[in-house]
Amino acid sequence: MRARIDLKKYIPTADDYKLEQERAEAGRSYGVERSVKQRKRQDFSTRQSAQSIISDAVPLIAEEIQATIDNHKPKNPTNWYPFIYELDTEMLANIAIRQCVKAVGSRHSRPAVGKLIGRMVEANVMGEVIRQAFKDFHPRGKKEYKSIYNRAVKRSDDFERRLHYVKNQVAKEEITMDFLDWTEKQCMEVGFHLIKCVTQSTEVVEVYDYWDTNKIKDMSHRFRYTAEIQNRIDEADLEFDLSSPAFRPMVVPPINWGTANHVGPYYDTETAIRAPLVKNVNPNQRKKIVKALKTGSMKECLDAVNTLQQVPYTINRYTLAAIKWVVESKLDVEIEEFVPVTPPIIDENDKDGTPSQVKRYYRAQRKKSIANANLVQFQTDLNEAESLCDKDDRRFWLPHNFDFRGRVYHIPAFGHHRQDHIRGLFMFADKKPITKDNLKHLYFQIATTWGNQVSETDERKTDKITLDERYKWVEDNYEAILLAGKDYVAGFEHWSKADAPIQHLAACRELYLADQHGEGYLCGLPIGFDGSNSGLQHYSMLMKWKEDAFKVNLVPNHPPQDCYSFIAEADMNLAQRIVDGECDELNENEITNAIMDDCHNWLKHGITRKQTKKNIMTWPYSVTLIGMADQNRDDMEIITDKAEEEDAPHPFGEDRGSSASMTLAKLNSDSIKAVVASGARGMEFLRDLAGILASRNVHAEWTSILGFPVGQDYRDMKKVTINTEYIDRKTTRKVRYRGTLRAKQPTCETKGSKNGIAPNFVHHMDSTHLMMSVNKSNEYGASNLMCVHDSFSTDIESASVMLDCIKVTLIELYEEVCHYSNLLEDCKSLVEYSDNPDDPDYIEWPEVPEKGEGDNALDVRAILDCDYAFA
Repeated sequence: MRARIDLKKYIPTADDYKLEQERAEAGRSYGVERSVKQRKRQDFSTRQSAQSIISDAVPLIAEEIQATIDNHKPKNPTNWYPFIYELDTEMLANIAIRQCVKAVGSRHSRPAVGKLIGRMVEANVMGEVIRQAFKDFHPRGKKEYKSIYNRAVKRSDDFERRLHYVKNQVAKEEITMDFLDWTEKQCMEVGFHLIKCVTQSTEVVEVYDYWDTNKIKDMSHRFRYTAEIQNRIDEADLEFDLSSPAFRPMVVPPINWGTANHVGPYYDTETAIRAPLVKNVNPNQRKKIVKALKTGSMKECLDAVNTLQQVPYTINRYTLAAIKWVVESKLDVEIEEFVPVTPPIIDENDKDGTPSQVKRYYRAQRKKSIANANLVQFQTDLNEAESLCDKDDRRFWLPHNFDFRGRVYHIPAFGHHRQDHIRGLFMFADKKPITKDNLKHLYFQIATTWGNQVSETDERKTDKITLDERYKWVEDNYEAILLAGKDYVAGFEHWSKADAPIQHLAACRELYLADQHGEGYLCGLPIGFDGSNSGLQHYSMLMKWKEDAFKVNLVPNHPPQDCYSFIAEADMNLAQRIVDGECDELNENEITNAIMDDCHNWLKHGITRKQTKKNIMTWPYSVTLIGMADQNRDDMEIITDKAEEEDAPHPFGEDRGSSASMTLAKLNSDSIKAVVASGARGMEFLRDLAGILASRNVHAEWTSILGFPVGQDYRDMKKVTINTEYIDRKTTRKVRYRGTLRAKQPTCETKGSKNGIAPNFVHHMDSTHLMMSVNKSNEYGASNLMCVHDSFSTDIESASVMLDCIKVTLIELYEEVCHYSNLLEDCKSLVEYSDNPDDPDYIEWPEVPEKGEGDNALDVRAILDCDYAFA
């Protein structure tokens, strides 16, 4: 029998449910944006205070639209005219102005907005045709159509989803209607004309040239408010209310996910319909998921996600106070892990200076933009945390859902998937006693979150040493840890230097309180165990490849291994052989003078695990060389800033390390392939499968062993071009404009499919393992579970049980199942093919990668004895 939250122990009050409704309404009213990234933008199109601006503009725009229709000359036909000349001009005006206003916040380009306006007009036309068809051919007439429409509204607030649902329902009813879908070009023709009417008849929005600061030559047309409207907005205090995100933690337990008709975890229906069970799904995958929900084949997936969202939390008020103190004190010591970096001072003279100064100017502009956004988000998070401290025993919950690969996420933006300063605010509400037997787990958490060198004479990281050494580190630093736990001001010198300072401070606090209280102290601290590079762990398990499993701590009887250090060492060896002219892996044409110089500079600078970590973490997920180089360039900015501060030559040349970043990416890529053979062979197999399917215009699809349907949807894009004209406000002259938009095509994109399958497949494997671990842990009594992909946390009492369950489920996942073979069979079922080489339908499928043999054969069951697989 699975353990569940004991509702007799905690029953939400009527006031709790009332507060939940108030929080949901606040989220609807002010949380227009749907995610952390989106909330950095502003959208006033649905705000109450913006309605007067829109309502004043609609008649003027409608009059302009009617005038263009009346003045249309048959001898000079326009492409938009046949689609709108009979339509209600106020309806057209309303759609156009709302989307233009919304585009100011969304920052969509003119072509994107034009296409959307056209699609919405098309939907209105189609709606009238469908309504009339139901009246003529359906027994219930217009009432049936109204019922379908109302169900579509309840299902989703997304326009495309509503439209898709209505079309499906009409098809099911087998109603014949005289309507031909508009092409994307036709939608853009209509949209561009209506945008022209908006800008010529009102002073609400204007189009401006937007230049991407990262791509100097990349310009697009975007929307902004006119000066007059911006003033009205400022006077009306229409600034986005940061204190109320759209999706918020709940102050009552969420509604569990269940059937295909289940609305969502929130009690407020309008909030619930915005949170689908599975996000970012393609239409075919959605059908399979609905079927799986109806047949019950996704039950284990639902059990896992429901278990996670039923865990009650409280805010750690000690760490919250510490964060506020650091910010308010404006300490000279910046803790970059959680204190937003102050926006840089920009020298405007650099904009017109030398090429080097221009680059510095735009780099500073980008940093300023990021810093400002971080400050906004930081304050939003603090406001949310404060709102969850309204009473001493306030509990809250995080609703969860899946992405299209089955990965589990919490729905609210405020949650433990975030950075250290947010994760360190979370405590389990159902606390467990500290005993002599489980105190070691608190020691483990303290040492692991310190994560920096052991001492001034020992440069090893505390999260990379043995368990016994971690326990000893805590004992050696006991007084400093207690001081940090007693007084975050007096103990700042210690905890501020930790790799994860807020989580470390939270652990220090619990040790101090346990020390004061004695055995039996009730502790709500999450004790976390992280996989040792999850992607490479799964690749080595898929092939049962012992050599690679050893590097990611899946082989017992060894001290903890660090796969990043393996790659760093291989990088240095490869760079040395390139400089010495003794590199057999690369031919002479690949080794340019620039690469030779870069290798020489890297040897001089040194390549450590820090320079390899980002590339290695993303390599199992098919990151490209360009992507790896971009990651390295981000890290290179630290070296660049230091050189500029000291007015010293850049150690990697005049291009500020751009070439060296690409060379390091190549070194890392070659070293990873040599050091982690199972990953290279597995990725090759996956890419070959996706390439075969894409060549036949088929997307890769498969089903996890827990019944979760996964599906890719990478489609070719085609550039659609529309020619139009508008009146320039400054010169009052007609300006011709050519708009372009990349439109999805029905054909499968080979490159995207091949690049996407490795990350999608491996993510599906780690999500499957997570769900299995959650269910197993819950079965054995661990109900406090806080998981982030390959990171598992629980309370101090359940830590040993959960850790065993993680290992047992990893064995169950791989011991008797070849997931590559299962995937191959799933892919074969998607196409008709022949095994005869002379047949036109012949397909030469790739061979399933061979498993490790002999000394290289991995004993999966031995993982039970691996102390550092998750540590």
